[in-house]
Amino acid sequence: MGVTQKVQFGQRIPRWIMIFPLMMVIFCSVLLFFFLQEKSENDRFMETAVPINAECTEIHMFSDIGEDGTEYYYRADVQYEYDGAIYQADDFKVTESTLKGDTIRIYISPENPSDARIPMSSAEAVFSIAIWSVMIIIGVIMTLIAFKMSCKPKADVREPWEMK
Repeated sequence: MGVTQKVQFGQRIPRWIMIFPLMMVIFCSVLLFFFLQEKSENDRFMETAVPINAECTEIHMFSDIGEDGTEYYYRADVQYEYDGAIYQADDFKVTESTLKGDTIRIYISPENPSDARIPMSSAEAVFSIAIWSVMIIIGVIMTLIAFKMSCKPKADVREPWEMK
């Protein structure tokens, strides 16, 4: 059996404990960086993209069981025509009401018509940036608290006239 020991406030903790919140800060910062890079690249793509209607050739449903029950996600494979050629693309977010044969709006690159995308919604971008930023802030606060708790407490120094 292991011996557990409670850490009292003001008691010194080992410095290696700071590694966990630091890893959280680094991990979340990397994820935020890659998300911002992807968003920036997507924004550049949308500046020159051409809107086009595409026909849904296949609908795929995925489920995820969470605390609130089962959530369903829908993805579509599409087919579209551009400049006389027919292209196919897959993995587009669609709603539950989208059916095979429905038309959805996608955006393609005029230089590379096989590169088809749907724009990232502003709400999705704001939500993702907010989540990663909050996680980074929590990690920084946890790191500072761990650092403060790992430092030696200051000795209680009093001036001679304050002593009784």
